[in-house]
Amino acid sequence: MRRHYVYALVDLDTGLAMYIGMAARPKTRYLQHLKEHGASRKCTWVQVKIKEGKTPRLLILSQHSTEYSARQFEQLLIATYIDDGINLVNTRHCHPL
Repeated sequence: MRRHYVYALVDLDTGLAMYIGMAARPKTRYLQHLKEHGASRKCTWVQVKIKEGKTPRLLILSQHSTEYSARQFEQLLIATYIDDGINLVNTRHCHPL
């Protein structure tokens, strides 16, 4: 059975998770994030950090046996971070190179 993971992209300057995501292959998805370009907050943030020499770090937060469970946890974390005042850059408008 394929595992699903909830992960964060962490800002090296602050140590804060700035993006929360879910993937079956988080390392592959991480590399995709680093190559994406677009006008979204996430794409802009990632590209600025790369240009500064401070590429965001991948942090695996949890592992799940179903996609549904992972998606539920991802959404809970996003809501919790927002409620705690963390300005996540989560959006869905990036375009791969």
